[in-house]
Amino acid sequence: MRNRINYMVFLSLLLPLVCFGQELKKPSEGKSLVYFVWVYIDIDSTYPCIIESPDVYPEDEFFSVHFFDGNVFLDKKKWGEYMYYECEPGEHLFWYYSHQICLLEADLLPNKTYIAIILSPYSSKPFLPLSYPSAEEMDYISQIFPKGYEILPVNKSLDSCRFSGLKEYLIPLLIEKEFVAMKEVFPTKKRKIRKLDEMKRKSAILYKHRLRIKEPIPYLDPEMYIELPESDILK
Repeated sequence: MRNRINYMVFLSLLLPLVCFGQELKKPSEGKSLVYFVWVYIDIDSTYPCIIESPDVYPEDEFFSVHFFDGNVFLDKKKWGEYMYYECEPGEHLFWYYSHQICLLEADLLPNKTYIAIILSPYSSKPFLPLSYPSAEEMDYISQIFPKGYEILPVNKSLDSCRFSGLKEYLIPLLIEKEFVAMKEVFPTKKRKIRKLDEMKRKSAILYKHRLRIKEPIPYLDPEMYIELPESDILK
């Protein structure tokens, strides 16, 4: 009964927007689809809460993100760029490399759609969006999110962690924002290849270390897929 209620709430939020927004993409037959959505946290709030994503992003290498599926390089993206990735079902290790390495284990079912959120602390103070946090802000961030920026799974009820307003934040994003497809990229420049190999080496070390000390890694469960309504409007 609870799952049915959650599904009806999801439909009530989704259907009015479908008529006016872009079409939601469904996975190709036999494939799995994962949306990667940036979640901005108001670090001035006494309770972690979702806020609207900034419209301005710094053109800084610090804010560039290299995405991977295991050893497969999925391109370099700008911080805050919305993405989706169609892949084979089964087990995956999604991760990105920026100023730190963030990991997400996943086990995906065929013909299902999933959502993963990427944490990005953001202050509501009047300065340039995504500018470098102060020492005090970093201390606050570390208290709420000990692992710093992470990739976290979203369940069927569109909930994850301790956020307020996550459902109201995600639904409009999925329909109104332009998502960029991620797929395997094959660099040709030797310098770029060496750089990516170094990222893979560091990621493998971190992953083995976390397994060895039994430190939990965020996990996207097969049953965490979101149930899109069956409609000719969607594709």
